[in-house]
Amino acid sequence: MPRSGVETFVQRLGKGLPSRRQADVFDEEEARRVHARPEAGSQTLQMHDVVLVAHHFGASRLAALYRLKNIGLLT
Repeated sequence: MPRSGVETFVQRLGKGLPSRRQADVFDEEEARRVHARPEAGSQTLQMHDVVLVAHHFGASRLAALYRLKNIGLLT
């Protein structure tokens, strides 16, 4: 499982992102910068995410778990 591939897949799951996001919202009169905060704990990898990584790369769940840990995405 290549590091860049695993990191990209995890990001597409919406995991490992900053806890605050910014976006510029435009209306008819002005632009505003808004901040969004996702639900608490939604960025942390859960066991079902490990299963998704394993399935995506055709690896065992244990191999995916160790790879995520070696990359630093899990503690």
